[in-house]
Formats: sequence, structure tokens, C-alpha cells
Amino acid sequence: MKSIDRVTIYSALSFACLCSLLLRTEETFSLFPVFGLLASIFGIVLEVRFWRDISEDYN
Repeated sequence: MKSIDRVTIYSALSFACLCSLLLRTEETFSLFPVFGLLASIFGIVLEVRFWRDISEDYN
């Protein structure tokens, strides 16, 4: 899997977690979307920090 693919997956996961947090009702409370959002942000930070040149992904 290429680096850009992993960043795309982390971005989609963070979007889904953010929507889950914003669309919840007051009666239901769960920390799973918060943990998912933090994990996906952490994954994006790691991928960007250790980003390789795109040409290296093709080898």
C-alpha cells in the first residue's frame, strides 16, 4: 500500500469519526469516536512525518 493510500484512509476515518461526534444525540455518549479521531490524526501525523518520495513507492 502506498503512502498516499494510507493518508487517504486515515482522512476518511477521521471524517467518519468527526461526523459521528457531530451527529450524536445528547442521550447517547461514547468515547469511541473520540479515540478513533485521535488515532486517525496520529496516523496522519506519522505518515506525513515519515513521508517518502512518491517515486520510492513505485519500486
